[in-house]
Amino acid sequence: MVSIIGDVFAFMEEVSGPRVAGATISVLEQPDKSVTTDASGHFEIDDLLEGSEVTLVMSHPDYYPTQSATYTLGARGINPFALQALPNNLFNALSGLFPGLDQTSHCVLATTVTRLGGTLHVDVRQGEAGATLALSPATPDAKGPVYFSEAVIPDSTLTATTKDGGAVYYNVPPGDYQLSAIKSGVSFAPVRMKCRAGYLVNAGPPIGVQANVIAPDWGAPLVVETDSYSASTDALCDRTGACVTAASGAAAYPAATVAACKAMFRRALGFVDTQCDATTHLRDAWKTFVDCRAATCKLTLGDDTACPAEESAWIAAMANYAPCYTAAHSH
Repeated sequence: MVSIIGDVFAFMEEVSGPRVAGATISVLEQPDKSVTTDASGHFEIDDLLEGSEVTLVMSHPDYYPTQSATYTLGARGINPFALQALPNNLFNALSGLFPGLDQTSHCVLATTVTRLGGTLHVDVRQGEAGATLALSPATPDAKGPVYFSEAVIPDSTLTATTKDGGAVYYNVPPGDYQLSAIKSGVSFAPVRMKCRAGYLVNAGPPIGVQANVIAPDWGAPLVVETDSYSASTDALCDRTGACVTAASGAAAYPAATVAACKAMFRRALGFVDTQCDATTHLRDAWKTFVDCRAATCKLTLGDDTACPAEESAWIAAMANYAPCYTAAHSH
């Protein structure tokens, strides 16, 4: 038997908080499996069968009904799992940007096309820019994809992802679908989604459409021992928790969120192909950027102007790494 361990984050307040406490998290395929998030927005669902199919469903009176993507559980379950929840008033406000949105008989499918190391846990952009989204099977009723701008606003004039990475299809008829992404030289892990009328089905980072990872194991962190790279990402998580706590109090970024942040980064580091890394130095560029962001609270909670040279070097390293990874794993 395996477990799913995760956290629920409020959209646009993932780092700053507050945590989404008191949300009911159930398994669509096994309705008897249900838990409630604690004060930290944390949950754990145990006694799930390895190899079983799971879709998490979140309900809370203050948030729009949300489903996760659908996953087949591996030998280590899923840890950490991240769910983004949209407050009802924000969903209603955003609905005005989607002409003809009809949730009575359709659903919204959303994802973040995520670059390697992208996460909701820290104030660093998570999107793989320049990717186009594809829905399978295609359906003439569905509208989209609509990509999110760098300001995290849906923009129907955009033709590819920005560094936000967000994208949606709306007015999607109920059924089973796959979302995937395309970008020259880059491999992506697609996600499966079960559209049900009235739901926002959201495959948020880091377990949505993931760049430079094929068939990911979303289980326990793949990097077990601390090395210089995981030490740096751990430090960024600790700094983020300390900075948010200093600004807003301990409940805004509790210990469970810090632990999930560290586990997420360690899992992402475990996805790195070491042979490709040996020539592209992806982890070195990643570490330099992370170390810069962890230096002060101003940088840790900064905007896109924080550590620009270091981030540019990391993006360049990812661009060099992607074709190597794709060539090594595409057969």
